[in-house]
Amino acid sequence: MAKYSTEFKVKIVKEYLESNISYRSLSDKYCIPSEIVVINWVNAYKSQGYEGLKVKRKNTQYTLEFKLNVVNLYLRGEMSYQSLANELKINNPSMITRWVKDFREKGIEGLKAKKRARASKMPKSQKKSKDTKVNSSTNLTKLENDSLIQAQLKENDITQSMSRKGNCLDNSAMENFFGILKQEIYYGNKFYSYEHLKQSIKDYIKYYNEQRIKEKLGYLLPVEYRKKNAA
Repeated sequence: MAKYSTEFKVKIVKEYLESNISYRSLSDKYCIPSEIVVINWVNAYKSQGYEGLKVKRKNTQYTLEFKLNVVNLYLRGEMSYQSLANELKINNPSMITRWVKDFREKGIEGLKAKKRARASKMPKSQKKSKDTKVNSSTNLTKLENDSLIQAQLKENDITQSMSRKGNCLDNSAMENFFGILKQEIYYGNKFYSYEHLKQSIKDYIKYYNEQRIKEKLGYLLPVEYRKKNAA
């Protein structure tokens, strides 16, 4: 992509803000490859002013923790790429898009800084010390890891089942159900595709709730028991 001077960006943004010209017309007029470029400049100027359009002489290095927090915010559905870029003063929203894409494809590894294969004249002992420092700075705290897991669950429409901290009574009930499910429809049966297995589980859950009488529930169906106790 062509490098544009700060003065050129300011000129384009001011022309957009002070006239009725569209993003597309501006990009065509000044031979800018995409109107998205102009949109990004305008948004950067609105959120950061002149600073948002300054040409960076060297790339900003973002820590792993920072990237994780940004990805977490996006996956939770709290903010769009552009809103995040405006809020965090990131001039290029496509950078956030790339972080989210890398995380989806490779997990946390996709967000780690890529090491460039470059010969070094640094003594081995000194180089080892430097590498150790870099690695220690990328360690995740348990809180960050947990919040990232919750974001992934939300993205896939999965509600995390959990009660108070240190109290896993709900897990006991679900483990019991999973044990029954596996005994009655999984073990000894063959499933020829993911969809086949998925549909079998759905059918069993419906059967379990609406047709399978349980002695522990007073010989009621689970759905009947819930209605009785909800009344």
